Amino acid sequence: MGKMAHASRLLLGTIFVLAGVNGLWFVAGWELLFQVRVDPIIYGMLNTGFMLTLEKVTELACGILLLANRYVPLVLVVLAPIVVNIVGLHLFRDPAGLPQALLVLVLQLYLVRVHWQSYRPLLRARPTPTDVFPEATDSQFPGEGR
Repeated sequence: MGKMAHASRLLLGTIFVLAGVNGLWFVAGWELLFQVRVDPIIYGMLNTGFMLTLEKVTELACGILLLANRYVPLVLVVLAPIVVNIVGLHLFRDPAGLPQALLVLVLQLYLVRVHWQSYRPLLRARPTPTDVFPEATDSQFPGEGR
């Protein structure tokens, strides 16, 4: 992995760690660490009792894993719907935050491209176990691929 991929992973991880901590701070009822405009949608998520907490814990955990360079392809899959919602929120409700949202999207897409080989088996219409585990033999997976 090159320097650009390393820097992108660290930047995306840092963004999600800070967003997760800031959001959990908000959930706890404390003053935000980093002042951001809070959209009414966020209050709706907060009022569910679990949705905002779940999202922020996910962001924090994924950010930590990105910084630790662990399970990066899996983390990018978990973060994908969050990134789509971040971009959608800023595109339709808060255009002032769109540049930052697009930065997160570009970092995400770049890292997906870097780890593309990890996703190839997931994107096959009819994968076989040997697509995922090339060292496996058909005898290890009886009944598969028929």
